[in-house]
Formats: sequence, C-alpha cells, structure tokens
Amino acid sequence: MMFCVSASFAPSAYAQVAAAGAILGTVSDPSGAVVPGADVTVTNAATQQTRTTQSNAQGFYDFESLLAAKYQITIKKVGFETFVDRDVTVDAGARVQVNAALVVGAEATQIQVQGEAVVVETASSESGGTIESKQIQDLSLNGRNFQMLAMLIPGVNNTNGAQEMGGGGLTQNNTISVNGIGTEFTNFLQDGTFNMNTGCQCGVNITSPIDTISEFRLVKDNFSAKYPLSGSANIMVETKSGSNDFHGAAYEYLRNDVFDARNFFDGSTKAPLRQNIYGFTVGGRVIKEQDLLFSRRGLAQT
Repeated sequence: MMFCVSASFAPSAYAQVAAAGAILGTVSDPSGAVVPGADVTVTNAATQQTRTTQSNAQGFYDFESLLAAKYQITIKKVGFETFVDRDVTVDAGARVQVNAALVVGAEATQIQVQGEAVVVETASSESGGTIESKQIQDLSLNGRNFQMLAMLIPGVNNTNGAQEMGGGGLTQNNTISVNGIGTEFTNFLQDGTFNMNTGCQCGVNITSPIDTISEFRLVKDNFSAKYPLSGSANIMVETKSGSNDFHGAAYEYLRNDVFDARNFFDGSTKAPLRQNIYGFTVGGRVIKEQDLLFSRRGLAQT
C-alpha cells in the first residue's frame, strides 16, 4: 500500500536551484520603447501565492526560483491598460519569456492574453523534453517505473529492457543512457534535491510512484551550469504540491495471466503472472493549528 500526502506549503522552493524555473520579459509601450517602473505580479494558479517586482530602467523584469506550475502574470503602469496573461506554464528548470506590449488607456481596463505553448526555447540553449501529469497517468508503463518515461525523448536509451520490473530505492539501478554516454553520467533530481547513490552514481535513491509525479523533465545538450554533477543529462521529477482544494484518488493496476493470450511455445499452459500495484493519494492545503482552534470555538458557540 502506498500513501502519499501532498500540500501547497513549500518554504524551501527558493533553494531548489536546479529544478527551479523562471519567468522573465520586457515591458514596452505602443511605440516599442521600454517602460520602466511597471508593477509586475506573478500568481501561482493552484495556491494563489504571489510575488511582485518592477521593471528596471531597461524595461526588464525577472522572477527566479519558481516551482513548476501554471502562473498568471499581471503588469500595471499608470497611463496604460493592465496587461494580464492567465496561462503561463513553467516546467521544471525552464525559463519562460513573457513580453508585454502595454496599450495606452485607463489602468482599470484589462488586456488579457491567452498563453500558447512555446515551440522553440528562446530563453536558454538547452534541449530535452517534458512529460506532464496527464500524460504520465495515461501512459502504459510496465512496472510503473518513472524512469521509462525518459524513453519518449529523442537520444535516450534504456540499457536493460527488463529493468522496469526491478525494485525501487537502493535496489533500483540507473539504466538511462543519453546521447550514447554511460548511465553514471545521467543525473536524477527529486524536487530539486540530488537523488543519486553518492558512492557509485549508479542508483536512484527514491523511486517515486507514478501517481505522485506532477511533471517529468529531461534536460540535455548545452544546459546551464546550475545543474549538479552533470555529464550527459539531468532528469527532474517534480512531485504534486497540492492546492487550496482537497482531492485524492484510489487505484489498482493489475497484470494477470488470465488476461494474456497463450504463447505458441507454452504448449497447453501459460506461464503464471501476478502483479498488483495499488494505493491511494491525498492532497490539499496545509491546515494551521489556529484555524482548527477557531473552528472548534465556532462549533462550541453554535
């Protein structure tokens, strides 16, 4: 049985340098001239946590150390209509550029921009791929091992085709080779934390259950020096952080020879196969002790 609790409280987010993303851009007016001193706010869509800054003398703004999530960007400046982009997706370690062209008018009036997927990475030279939560849930993975997700990205090979049926933790070897380089040069990060056997660099310490992963991202080729002990690639696993609403799920994944066709070489009998992977997940916001006290007092008064 696997039990997972996720929450929206993440005080160590700024320390996750390698897996942290960023939103940056330039604020300009209708003539193309930069707009300094504009108030820029970024809001996490799931938790409603906000951060604010101002565009500098060159009209540039920058939010570093962002968790992988969906964000809203709001830009205000006296004499211009408010710029709002409600659909900015930041992947683990990615740098997303959002340039704002303000329109002259009342600040109370909003210009809303519908975000679109970036086809070409313009803010960094790295390459790789990202697999999101819904894709992770829908993909059929033998043994439910997250390492097999890397096989969907060009240039990645599995050195042991049966390894997905292996164990987890210290018994799970790293079998991912990127661009033909040895498996010991593939670095794994779990929520921005080094997740490798420090003795031989050959094993993954934590094998996260598929249902706890919100995003899987592999970065290779010309990546930043912020990634630790990097040789060929960095594989970043971001776990689900929760939101303001409580939610959960129960599941069971079953493999059984009853559902399998008989192999011609097996004769009249089929090889036995029994595999059951089951558990449940629970997520939501953190409830503070004082909130519980207020709730009890309210019930006592009624």
